[in-house]
Amino acid sequence: MNKHERSEIKKTILAQIDALVEELPALGKAPGEILRLRRLEATLMRIDADNFGACFKCERAIPMNSLRICPESTICSACLAEPAV
Repeated sequence: MNKHERSEIKKTILAQIDALVEELPALGKAPGEILRLRRLEATLMRIDADNFGACFKCERAIPMNSLRICPESTICSACLAEPAV
């Protein structure tokens, strides 16, 4: 992941955090939304790591389109599709 892509994902994370923080009062602090907020905050803390954007399971790059939608992703779609053993 290059510097420009990392910066783009960081902006996406910050925008999604801001949107969630604004929505929480209306949602009654829904547990799922609070969990997503915590995941986004954790992602923001690790975005500068060398392995950011790599699947934790197979270590292949998670596609940028996936990270744009769900920047807190840590597993690629191929690994998610594998049946549990």
